[in-house]
Amino acid sequence: MVKSDMYRIVIKQKTFDIVSADTGFYGYMDDSRLYYTFEKLVCDTDRPMFYEYVKNLYADSFILHLTAMDGRPIPFYTSLTPGTVPGQIHLTLIDIAGWIAAEKKEIKHNLFQSKILELYGDELFLYDPQTRDISFMSKYNFAGEESYMSLESFEQLLCSHTDEAGKKDVAQFLLSLQNGARTFELRLEGDLLGNASEAKYSYLKGTSLYENGVRTYSIGFLRRCTEYPQGSIHRAELDPLTGVLNKTSITNLATRLIDVEKRQNVSIAIVDVDYFKKVNDTYGHMIGDDTLKKVTSIMEGEVGDSGVIGRIGGDEFFILFYDAYDLEDSRERLRSIKNIVSANFPAGKDNRPVITLSIGCAAYPKDADNYKDLFTLADFAVYRAKEKGRNRYIIYDKAKHGTLEEIQNMSGHTASINSREDMSLGDIMCIIMDKVYSSGHYPIEKLLDDFIENFEPERITIYNFERAKIKYMVGSQICTQAIKDETENYIHGDFFKTETLDGIVVIDDVTRLERRDHIVYEQMRSQGICSCIHIKFWDKNGARCVLSLESLSKKITWNNDHMHYYRLLAKMLAQYKIV
Repeated sequence: MVKSDMYRIVIKQKTFDIVSADTGFYGYMDDSRLYYTFEKLVCDTDRPMFYEYVKNLYADSFILHLTAMDGRPIPFYTSLTPGTVPGQIHLTLIDIAGWIAAEKKEIKHNLFQSKILELYGDELFLYDPQTRDISFMSKYNFAGEESYMSLESFEQLLCSHTDEAGKKDVAQFLLSLQNGARTFELRLEGDLLGNASEAKYSYLKGTSLYENGVRTYSIGFLRRCTEYPQGSIHRAELDPLTGVLNKTSITNLATRLIDVEKRQNVSIAIVDVDYFKKVNDTYGHMIGDDTLKKVTSIMEGEVGDSGVIGRIGGDEFFILFYDAYDLEDSRERLRSIKNIVSANFPAGKDNRPVITLSIGCAAYPKDADNYKDLFTLADFAVYRAKEKGRNRYIIYDKAKHGTLEEIQNMSGHTASINSREDMSLGDIMCIIMDKVYSSGHYPIEKLLDDFIENFEPERITIYNFERAKIKYMVGSQICTQAIKDETENYIHGDFFKTETLDGIVVIDDVTRLERRDHIVYEQMRSQGICSCIHIKFWDKNGARCVLSLESLSKKITWNNDHMHYYRLLAKMLAQYKIV
């Protein structure tokens, strides 16, 4: 059976709560259904049967329909067994539609292999890292049997066609092959396979294929020729950290497909890791690097062979989808990437960053007739995703977002204030103040975002003091509306009435409030606050407000040298109508 979407889930027998599940299943559920019990996902027609199987604690090989986000019933090949913990049930589900699609993909893949042979060489070779076997497939008998040999036999074959000096090249080639190098090549005199008498030289070139960050196998071709192969096929340069294409390589590829080849139905997506600078500042660069590798692995798993990925900035990636005849396919992949990343980096995990993505997408030639303009539209879509709260994807739509000319006139809409990371905090604050007092359009959400990008807070919340209502909450770990409604009145607690000094309260560790004001402490912890600063101010209409600068991942001692920046932020907010 071709590998397809398989989910393993553990649920409680009595309440149907989901105890654990594969990250792929959480992606299938989507954020809006993240807290559903499993029975709510089962279609109404199948629920009586499902209850009966749960009661009996065993059922093998039955079809269970789950409700998709759009209401469609999706059939799953299902088995149900008792869990290792009493009161729990193990479910295994295989997406039948995904399995059929995988079968079709396998057929397409076989055809693809034959095309590789026609274009590039006489033989296709595959290396299986599990068995350490090499298999050869000839373009002359593609439908016939493959020939196999061990890696050791392959080495002997290569060494038999070279001198002592050439054996070093063979050793390097085999080392790259075994280690899963992205590209590797070798030139040797003579016909390696001995069935093309006119051949004087043999040329091998290959690459390693990865799925979810794990190498599946290495693939390459063998070409026999009468003249020594000069030069090298262009080798794309890779990003050394993540292993995907670097900025130059992915840009050159996109430009070639769109501007030179005029490849129809190409779409591009720009992926930005939200507040990634905070990850490096809070957890260190080692955790930051591991985070980028994990995000890259997730994207590779979802994009598969429908596109290629590049890294174009520290926390910014580029996905090129080719043959995207139906944008809905790109939409589903982007949705999965966003959801799976969010599921892999959830809130509430100690010493683990919360990671979300902002994604913008545009399609050629539907949206633009050249690469530069297409990138502008995708880049603008990322900006809109951030402006709307991040952790989302937006596909450019002319009717919703305006024409290319209108977007181009909004100069600097995506530029980060300190994109080169060479400015002082004072210079950054001067730029922000200039935007507030001089710019004709600088939304309060953008002001708060820019401040978070460059200063200590992980989240900023603004309250209407009189009614104790949250007006804005920007940053990571945004609270649900239910938590907001239950806890926003904590700003009127007794602690804040007695501790306010010159309109400011500084709390380095909220646990110190537990005995002094238990109600305030519980409400702040419900919001995930570890440390915070409260500053009272009046908005443009004279309404009293509270600015809350919050640390969520750990308690911190707030930098006294930054206090005047926090006061300046409150003064800038006074230029806006908040209430």
